[in-house]
Amino acid sequence: MVKPYQIYIEQKEDHIKYGFSYWSQDDPLEDYLKIAFEILETLLQGYWLWICRVECGAEKQKKALEYMQRFANIEYIYDAYIIVERVNMFHSYLLESYFQREKEHGIEHDFRSFIINGFQNHMEMKKTAEEQYDFLLHHQGDIWVGYEELFEGPTMELEIKNGLFDMEKLLKLSITVCKKYGKETKVIYGSEQKGQEALMGDE
Repeated sequence: MVKPYQIYIEQKEDHIKYGFSYWSQDDPLEDYLKIAFEILETLLQGYWLWICRVECGAEKQKKALEYMQRFANIEYIYDAYIIVERVNMFHSYLLESYFQREKEHGIEHDFRSFIINGFQNHMEMKKTAEEQYDFLLHHQGDIWVGYEELFEGPTMELEIKNGLFDMEKLLKLSITVCKKYGKETKVIYGSEQKGQEALMGDE
């Protein structure tokens, strides 16, 4: 039995809480990423994006930086562990470097993680990567994105401040993109709609 892609959505007091997960490694990670990034491309239009990655592996950090240094029009700051990139559209050389194909059959599950803070207003970059990362940890954007590859599978969480994107539109967008790639979805509603679940596929 094919597992559906799971969408969690909840209206909190001051933001929408959203989750998009696939709790299995049976489906290609590349399929999940195509869907997740297409959803983000729509949601993050018009925002200044701060994309952050913390990497403990020196070799992986070196490889990412070597990739990014090939491009001229790119704004980023880094140290031995942290890379923070600033962009004004959802096109990231940092994420490109992070999700390079290692083998012929596609992108492998590698326990990656990154965060994105989307702000409506432009901000200057801090002097060090640590300062910038610390600032973003304590000053969450108008839209916040957290991605992680867990043992159970890939998952992405979002928090969107009220008034920036309609909850029903977000749900419809997610289901539409999943259907485009032939994936079934299971929708789980949060506390205000607790107990309601819907299984939606190619209906």
